[in-house]
Amino acid sequence: MKPKIITLPGLTILGAETRFIGALSPDADNLVVIPALWTALMARRKEIGKALDEFSYGAAKRVPENERNRVGEFVYIAGFSVSPKAKVPAGMVKWVIPEHAYALFTHKGPVKRLSQTISYIYRVWMPRSTYQAADGPEIERYDDRFKPGSESSETDFLVPIRPK
Repeated sequence: MKPKIITLPGLTILGAETRFIGALSPDADNLVVIPALWTALMARRKEIGKALDEFSYGAAKRVPENERNRVGEFVYIAGFSVSPKAKVPAGMVKWVIPEHAYALFTHKGPVKRLSQTISYIYRVWMPRSTYQAADGPEIERYDDRFKPGSESSETDFLVPIRPK
């Protein structure tokens, strides 16, 4: 699996947020927590208004060590790209993600196997590449290629990078 190296323009995501334990942790709860968040968000989708592009976004960033309740804890937003001036409905949040370089991988197959793609990225591809992980959120992009539970589903997974 070879990524495309891209510069992702700045992005404002409006949606719902939660904490979870990452896919590479033995205590991972991402496959329970994140789908429930998406279900709750989609029930309120019309409150967000028109998105700026065709994607829905999931983004995750590590919880700072001094704020973690458990090892491997992340905070995640499920949402849509909006204007930076968009109003935030009650109970929702807005993340502003600055322009940055990313390695864009296309995960093929059900989301329940996304942890295999993530493992490959960090344990195989990155150590062999000329890049290292950079500060910033990992981003999932969903469009019409996403088919929940299907072997033919595709999801973009973007990892912030910088040269080694």
